[in-house]
Amino acid sequence: MAKTQVVDDALSSVLSRHKLFAPTEYPGAVQREGILSSIEADVTARVVILQGPAGHGKTTTLCQIKRHCEQSAVHTAWLTVDDSDNDPRRFFPHFQAMLHSLLKQSSIDGEADLPMSATSSRKRPDWVVDRLLTVNEPVAIFLDEFQEINSPVVLQFFRDLFARLPNFVRIYVGSRSIPEIGLANLKVKHLVQVIQADALRFNLVEVEHFFHNADAVLVGQEEVEAIFRRSEGWPAALQLFSLSMSSPVVRESLVQNSDFRPRELAEYLAETVIDLQTEDVQDFLLTTSILNRLSATLCDAVTGRDDSQEMLVQLERSGLFLRSLDPTQHWFKYHTLFSECLREQLRERTGAEQEAHRRAAEWHLQHDSNEEAIFHLLAIRDYGAAADCMEHWAGQLVASGQLVTAERWASRLPIDEVLKRPGLVIKQAWAAAFLRRTETLQALMPTLDSLAEGGDVAETTDSSIVLAMIAVGSDEFQRTFELSEHIDINRPDVQDFGAFELGAAANLSSFRWLVEGNLELAREHLAIAQDFNTRGETSFSYGYTVGLSGLLLMIQGRLDDAISRMQTGMREANMHQDKSVASAALVSCQIWAFYEAGKWSEADELFSQHRDVIADVALMDFLAVAYLCMSRIRSAQGRDSEALILIDDLDLIARTNRWARLVQTIGWERVRRALLAGDLERAN
Repeated sequence: MAKTQVVDDALSSVLSRHKLFAPTEYPGAVQREGILSSIEADVTARVVILQGPAGHGKTTTLCQIKRHCEQSAVHTAWLTVDDSDNDPRRFFPHFQAMLHSLLKQSSIDGEADLPMSATSSRKRPDWVVDRLLTVNEPVAIFLDEFQEINSPVVLQFFRDLFARLPNFVRIYVGSRSIPEIGLANLKVKHLVQVIQADALRFNLVEVEHFFHNADAVLVGQEEVEAIFRRSEGWPAALQLFSLSMSSPVVRESLVQNSDFRPRELAEYLAETVIDLQTEDVQDFLLTTSILNRLSATLCDAVTGRDDSQEMLVQLERSGLFLRSLDPTQHWFKYHTLFSECLREQLRERTGAEQEAHRRAAEWHLQHDSNEEAIFHLLAIRDYGAAADCMEHWAGQLVASGQLVTAERWASRLPIDEVLKRPGLVIKQAWAAAFLRRTETLQALMPTLDSLAEGGDVAETTDSSIVLAMIAVGSDEFQRTFELSEHIDINRPDVQDFGAFELGAAANLSSFRWLVEGNLELAREHLAIAQDFNTRGETSFSYGYTVGLSGLLLMIQGRLDDAISRMQTGMREANMHQDKSVASAALVSCQIWAFYEAGKWSEADELFSQHRDVIADVALMDFLAVAYLCMSRIRSAQGRDSEALILIDDLDLIARTNRWARLVQTIGWERVRRALLAGDLERAN
């Protein structure tokens, strides 16, 4: 299989297609004409943020804006983000897929234009802007649930993108909190409009329209005014009032003074709405409330019934805070406020919540939905089953460079459950080693040492390779070479995670022979590594293989060939948009090659794009060449202050990680700079 196809398959496997579809608009929803008019009046804003707590109608309003844009012949695209998008390796494929859907709406051949194979390296936001410029027609992009994003890498991407959007592009953001996207700078340039909770609440006229259109019992004008006062125009509360007005108690309460705070009011009304449903509907609502997403087959498995699809459609039509996540009504989701209230009531039923989570976990395990399965297993504290699932899933995550996701879920397991499983210990150690999680490694090291040279790499019971990689990170090369010597890398039978590990072992051996000057053995081991990369379908070790291949060509004096090899590797591995750990090594080597070739602008663009991942996960020597080359380029360009900042940053990283050799190297670089400046006293 071609390497490009391998990576494309890996990217498609992490896509959740429902995230790319806007929810269905609620029938009879009040049209937010005031908000639409406000947006249209602000002609300079390129970014529009709808910010307010849960239940303020952000998603509904975004859907209305989207429909309004489409009626005005504006190309639109939608992405609902979630917690998993804090792993760049998972976020960028979704953003790419969203952009692809946008290009397909225009006359541009999106399929041909989207692969990340630009002939020169460029920043991710530049790449996105280039794609948008090919459309050259009005574009509206919608990003919902943006409060879930806290990854510095992803937030920096949006900061850069928002600051350079073409004037025919607008991005609409729904978020419970103000995102860290450089808001102050955008405000100074009048590029952002923020619509906050007060503006999202309904005014009295809108409340009147809401109850006039609602399929509920007749509500009088005095009652409408009372509801408006008590709800303060909060859309979620209005919907709950609408659904509960058949209750005499609720209607009587409107004429009484109430000291309910908004949250308490919502809980009271939600409980009333639930109580008004038939016993059959109540059972379905409560039992399925533990699900992050709902489908008919999943709900059948959790509830034990066989008509869940009809029930889901009925609930959505009834306005019971359930919305479809895709056009085919396959996946659904409860509103956060409503699901929280449902779960509170479910907990009052002895054993019901545990049983629902258990059935949900079983269904997700059967459908290879590991993330959801682990979520439900952790909810019922079945840590053993969660660890078993994680051991299986972690191999896929590590091999494809999704280290942040691997760490996020493994860290939620009790350490004693991790230590019972050699495979999970080794896989978690891979993630911890490259993410430099010192405390995690310290907890794993005794088990790793006991497993070294005592098992089969193909079965992930021999920790020698990951220990050798940890030794590289600790600058203990002699231990690295000793550990890797006994590994048999001539294993044509090994697949999957074992192939990933043996590919990494071959990379280590190649690195050793490069250090010792045996270029022929280095080349042979790189060929072996490449074979394992393909069999293991991994982009992680692939990035190191290509980087080392480039270094081999540089040592042979074939600088142009080295640059060409590494640029091809960047294209094949889709690393322009995918901020995987594999890019750290490959980009560092490419920066070195650009420096030697005098292609400083190319080095600058590449470093600017990948600086954060180089600083966070690159092994010491790769990190050193990237930073030192860029420092020297800055000095040669007369930007001495920036050059010194890079050296100081590198020094801080080296000291934080206790890399004595790198600290010494930085010291000699300072001596070199002083000598070039003629400052002999400082050099001494």
